[in-house]
Amino acid sequence: MFAHNFTFTNPQLLHETIQSGGQNLAKGMEHLLRDLKARQIKMTDTDAFAPGRNLALTPGQVVFK
Repeated sequence: MFAHNFTFTNPQLLHETIQSGGQNLAKGMEHLLRDLKARQIKMTDTDAFAPGRNLALTPGQVVFK
């Protein structure tokens, strides 16, 4: 539904905001500021991944086609 694209008309967001005392909005703003400083929008924490530890690498081969 179109109305759910806005903060104050999204019932799930309103519920989570009330439940967290607004911490969800504060954390979201922290993420936005971090992304603006880095000049890159991140969908995940890129520091959480390291090649060979929790990220597989296959040199020069197709893994899935």
